[in-house]
Amino acid sequence: MGMKRIVPIVQPRSPAFPRADFEAMSILPCPPIAAAESLSPAVFGPADTLVELAAQLEPDGGMPGATAGERVLRSVVALLCFLSQGHTAAAGIFRAHVGRLVAFLGARERSALSAERHEQVERCLELARAGKAPGGDWLRLWKELAEGAHPDADAVWRQLADAGIGGR
Repeated sequence: MGMKRIVPIVQPRSPAFPRADFEAMSILPCPPIAAAESLSPAVFGPADTLVELAAQLEPDGGMPGATAGERVLRSVVALLCFLSQGHTAAAGIFRAHVGRLVAFLGARERSALSAERHEQVERCLELARAGKAPGGDWLRLWKELAEGAHPDADAVWRQLADAGIGGR
């Protein structure tokens, strides 16, 4: 066995690496989890919301929910969030997540959904396959869903219809 050699790493003392440059860099510490939960959503950007969505995907590719209908609705809104930020099943860092949501919604038994809701899911899948998202603030809608601000699922489906996603 050879001997291990420990090499100390020191800050260079040459003009190419002036100490002031290092001191001028400010890195904001990550807030503790408890503090992060109490921050307003405006503190976090769209990428943070997408990471949050990606982390919540269930093993079958859908979003969590108390009922099958709620899971479908939340999965549709999550898919629209990804699409609205330029992520498709073919492009973007969340392409695998988009693909899983599309697969979940495409394979999901939707017999519990009305014909109108079924049409809305199909329209959303068409948009996803085309890599397009209808106009709308889907990230805001997701935050409202996540915070329980939309207890009425029909109101969310109506918002989808108003944005041109099937229905009515």
